[in-house]
Amino acid sequence: MNGVDMEIENPVWRDVKPEQRLSFIEQDIIALMQKCKDLEDTADQKESETRRRSDEMFLSLIDVMDSFERVFDNIRNKEELLDKQTQIWVRNFRTIYRSFKDILSKQGVTEIKMVDMWFDPRWHKAIDAVDDSPEPPGSILKIARKGYMIGNRCLRKAEVIIVREEA
Repeated sequence: MNGVDMEIENPVWRDVKPEQRLSFIEQDIIALMQKCKDLEDTADQKESETRRRSDEMFLSLIDVMDSFERVFDNIRNKEELLDKQTQIWVRNFRTIYRSFKDILSKQGVTEIKMVDMWFDPRWHKAIDAVDDSPEPPGSILKIARKGYMIGNRCLRKAEVIIVREEA
């Protein structure tokens, strides 16, 4: 059986004259290509929505971690004054905090490292700027709120206080 001589068995094309079949096939291919494009668009929208929802969930977990960190910062210099039961609770809270960090880490969420401590608008949000500092302009003086990334994209920018650029 030769592929060129093969009879087309599509019922839509059965009653069409042989010289018109190519036109019908072309229309079907165009319709199929449009359906493929529509499916790709739908898949992209679903992926985008899934990413948005997971980002929201991760940011909520990060907010919980921030709350734990504030508690730990507030009691850091007072722990020896706590009674034994409260010290046990604090240790348990630290265990829960580490569990949150582990869960996020396993999902690819990591803290933005401030390696060189220079302001970068892709990863940092300046919440204040200081004029009088021995540090060079654009350097980060303090991290007010940690930033996080997922994979190689920013999930939440670090909020920082920087040395003001000279005008």
